[in-house]
Amino acid sequence: MHNDGMKSLSGILTLLTIATLALAACGGATTEALPTEAPSTGTPTAVAPAQQPTGVATPGVTLSIFPPVTCCRGLAIAAARYEIPRWLGIPLSVQIGEGWRVLNEPPALLFLIGKGQNVQDNPSQMIAFLNVTGKTTPEASIASVQRAPELTATAGPVPVTIAGFPGLQLDSTARPNPSFEGSAGSDIPPGVQYLPVLDDYFSPGFTWTTSTPEARVRTIVLTVNDQTLLLYLEAPPDEFESFIAGADAILQSLELIQ
Repeated sequence: MHNDGMKSLSGILTLLTIATLALAACGGATTEALPTEAPSTGTPTAVAPAQQPTGVATPGVTLSIFPPVTCCRGLAIAAARYEIPRWLGIPLSVQIGEGWRVLNEPPALLFLIGKGQNVQDNPSQMIAFLNVTGKTTPEASIASVQRAPELTATAGPVPVTIAGFPGLQLDSTARPNPSFEGSAGSDIPPGVQYLPVLDDYFSPGFTWTTSTPEARVRTIVLTVNDQTLLLYLEAPPDEFESFIAGADAILQSLELIQ
C-alpha cells in the first residue's frame, strides 16, 4: 500500500505514489508501497462451511477497538474480540489471537491485520477487509481477479461459506517480476507485483502491490446481509499454508453486530 499524499506507506500491499494521494505499500501484511509505474507482469484449501451467523456478537463480551494506524509496519495488538472499524460500514466483530498487527487508515479505506516480515520490515502475511458494496458483485469481483495479468489463478473459483456468510473464493499466485527493482525509499520491495485490479476499492490515488515476490493470494468475496465484503489474503509461498490455517480461524469468528 502506498500513501504519499499523507506519508510513504510500506510493506505488504505496496502501494504506489499517484498524483496528490500516492499511498505507499504496507508490505507483507496485505499489503505495501507502490511503484511509480506498474511492474511488468509478472492457494490453498477451500474454506469449510461454518455455523450460521448469530446476528449479534456474543452477549456479555466487550468489544475492543482497533486504533488508527497508518501504513505500513502496523501496530501490535492484544488478543481480543474486536469491532471491525465502523468506517468500513459493515457491522462485524472478529476474534484476533496473539502476534498480529493492524493497519487502520480510514482516508485510504485501508484496514488489514498482518504478521510476518518482508524486506522492509512490513507484514508479509495479511488479511485485508474491503467493503465493495455497490461497486461489484462476488461473481464480477472474482472474475476480474481471475483475469488480472499480474496473477495466475491456481484454484477456483469455488463457493465457500465463512462464518455462515456465502461467497466465492479464488486462489492465485503473483507472477514473477524479477526486473522490477522496487523502491527502498517508498517501502516497495523488488520483484513484487502491482495489482491495479484492486485500485477501485480504495480511495482515489491509493494503489496496491504484493508484499513479497511471487506471493500467494486468496481472494474471497462474501455476501453479508445486503452488503459485499472482499477479503484479500496474502503470504509468501513457503508461509502460505501455515498462514491460512490461522487466517481461516479468524475469518470463521466473524459475527454480525446489531
